[in-house]
Amino acid sequence: MLKRFILCFLCLPLFLFATEKEIELKTHKVTVFLSGAQVSAMANVSLGEGNNTLVFSDLSPNIRQNSIQVKGLNQVSVNSIQFDVTYLKEQKISAELAQLKQKIEALKDKMATKQSAIDALETEESLLMQNKKIASTEANSSLVKLKEYANYYRERSEAIYNQLYTIKKERDEIQQELNKIQREINNLESKNRTSRGEIKLLLNSEIKQNTSIEISYLVEDAGWFPAYEIKAKNINSPVNLLYQAKIFQNTGDDWKDVDVTLSTADPSLNNVKPNLFPYYLNFNAPLPPAPEIIEVVEDEVVVMGYGAKAKSEAASEEVLTSQQVQKTEELTVMNFKLPKKYTIKSSDEPLKVKLDQQDLEADFEYYAAPVLDPKVYLTAILKDWQSLDLLPGEASIYFEDTFTGTIFIDANMNTEDFVIALGNDQNIVVEREQVNKMKSKSFFRNNQIEEKEYEISIKNNKNVAVEVKLEDRIPISQNSDIKVSDEAFEDATRDDETGIITWNINLDAKAKQTKNFAYKVTYPKGKRVNLER
Repeated sequence: MLKRFILCFLCLPLFLFATEKEIELKTHKVTVFLSGAQVSAMANVSLGEGNNTLVFSDLSPNIRQNSIQVKGLNQVSVNSIQFDVTYLKEQKISAELAQLKQKIEALKDKMATKQSAIDALETEESLLMQNKKIASTEANSSLVKLKEYANYYRERSEAIYNQLYTIKKERDEIQQELNKIQREINNLESKNRTSRGEIKLLLNSEIKQNTSIEISYLVEDAGWFPAYEIKAKNINSPVNLLYQAKIFQNTGDDWKDVDVTLSTADPSLNNVKPNLFPYYLNFNAPLPPAPEIIEVVEDEVVVMGYGAKAKSEAASEEVLTSQQVQKTEELTVMNFKLPKKYTIKSSDEPLKVKLDQQDLEADFEYYAAPVLDPKVYLTAILKDWQSLDLLPGEASIYFEDTFTGTIFIDANMNTEDFVIALGNDQNIVVEREQVNKMKSKSFFRNNQIEEKEYEISIKNNKNVAVEVKLEDRIPISQNSDIKVSDEAFEDATRDDETGIITWNINLDAKAKQTKNFAYKVTYPKGKRVNLER
């Protein structure tokens, strides 16, 4: 990225000389946090002995002033760093904008031409079909003429269809190019309308020198978030987990051909800790003072809160091959250094990059809970999933090369197993019905009694045997006046705390099994208890 700055230096105490030059300020490295990004750029500058003023303009207006740092100074001291917001002059981008708009108009003309050709061919096709019907119904038409008509219609129809296919394809390609240029126009017009940033450095150099300096700063309106793809070919293969990152930025600047590191740090968070005081109780005592907030000394894991590398010996590093992401763990922060340079445009679609991909061992299981859903689901149970260092995010699920839905991975959940639903299998059918509806209610003295009995049938229409985990429930009373008794659940196990009953069923190919369970609920007359169907 090329920026412009003005170089001024003080040669004599009473005289100020200023020069203006076009200098290259190139963004070469970006660290993208979950919220915000640190941008690092290089510039070659000429410094005179004494005071120098460097002004870098046409920058993102979203720079945090207190995050600006200058590195690479030799015998130079920084007197001040200032950041101001200005407005980009329209003429800076008007030539490029005008050129893009000319391209838009030319492409619209091409689009109109293609659409006219499509309309003409479709009209001809319609007339051809109408004439074909007329010719075939003429009473005096000879068989020879009908064959001639048929051959003509077939040949002409084929030519029309081929032309329509070609022209529509060309039209769609023009539309894609139109969309691309329109996005570029929107980006430029957005820059033209919005404010721009300007950094002013006041430096004092002990010597006259040509040197390179690095300027880094934190910008807002940027970040990344995880996106996952979980694929299972079949129940006999491992589950493939693709760990991806979607990088976005709306800073107003395009990051062109830069090194990118993704960090799980979030500099937008307030890095201070509360200091907890004892809580004393006494009669008629005044309220204790509000807890004080003590600012924490910046630790070395994230220098100044901007995601710099840790200096702690506790940090561990896992380096992959040169063609892969370098994954660095720094206490509470995970960094991913991408293996190649990227161009990430402002206000464009998020850039998706691959961070990791692994085959994971999984236990596959069919699961049914017909009291909630009359379908049988195939699930994959991932073991030791917490060692993957995942972040919370959405995952797309694929089974047998078919998209089956999305789930949210809650990386903060404290469970040993991670269960993923791969979709329902229509070749396994489950039904649940109440079998004693006629005699379910009765009365005894001051009590009302409801008896419930259910039958669950499950049929395997597949050509292979399957194992199905089938679950239902018996209600649990939370009131001493409500009694649940006479529970019966053949060859099932029951969790006494939840009332959930479980069958692990082995179903041969084309086989069917039925399971029954029952219970009785007794409660006072005149009361109502909400029992499930």
